[in-house]
Amino acid sequence: MNGTDLIAPPAGGGGPAGSLHSPTPIGDARTARDAGHVWLLHGFGARPFVMKRMARLLNIHGHATRLWGYSSTRQRIAQHASALRDEVLRAVEAEELHHVDFVTHSLGSIIVRQMLCDWPSPFIRRVVMLAPPNGGSHFARFDSLVLKPICPVLSELSSSRQSVVNRMDEPAATEIGVIAASSDWVVRRRNTHLSVEADHIVIKGDHVRLPLLRVCADQASHFLWHGRFERAVACEKRQRRPFDETRRTNAGSFDHIPGAACISGGRSAAT
Repeated sequence: MNGTDLIAPPAGGGGPAGSLHSPTPIGDARTARDAGHVWLLHGFGARPFVMKRMARLLNIHGHATRLWGYSSTRQRIAQHASALRDEVLRAVEAEELHHVDFVTHSLGSIIVRQMLCDWPSPFIRRVVMLAPPNGGSHFARFDSLVLKPICPVLSELSSSRQSVVNRMDEPAATEIGVIAASSDWVVRRRNTHLSVEADHIVIKGDHVRLPLLRVCADQASHFLWHGRFERAVACEKRQRRPFDETRRTNAGSFDHIPGAACISGGRSAAT
């Protein structure tokens, strides 16, 4: 069953100014109404509580958050997108929200993408996608061979060229930031990209744990405030690492820094 759980930011919570790890309180220029609400969507086979830690960390940065749950294994992407649109409309009208942002994980990213294609709303400002299968998932492709009759969404998320996600349009009216995991066995890094993405980074971690990482929440908050990810923290720590602890790939250099982002400047090779 679909549903939402609203979590308000703490009094004197963080705001847009200052560093990622030392946010400053929101000033008069940017009130809680200016911040709007950040809706968080979990991924396939999960429940809203998976995103609760992310919500709490976003609260520290001054965002009011709302957890949206859905039955990920029982319905198709278009059905979830329609239900989400209806709930967003009700919330905007009832609470007079200035705008709505999203932080989404895996399948949740595709649901929001479908909603934005069907309903390019001026209320939707920015979206941060965590490990999104924008180009499909090889994991879903293999599982759908067996589970398609009872879980049709898997075939929709398949990496096959004819899958729903690979035939889906890209929303151009909303700023989208993508965070990929460095060790993702569900979604290949190249399949996280969108041609319309505003920014893309890679964070050290795996598909399942990405929404639980503090650095991921910090980067998500920075994108929601500024429309880009923060690279200064990673660059500062990178300078302290010995040269032999940095690995090179054919897509460029990625620095594996504990507690900090592994930054990718553009499209990366398959992993």
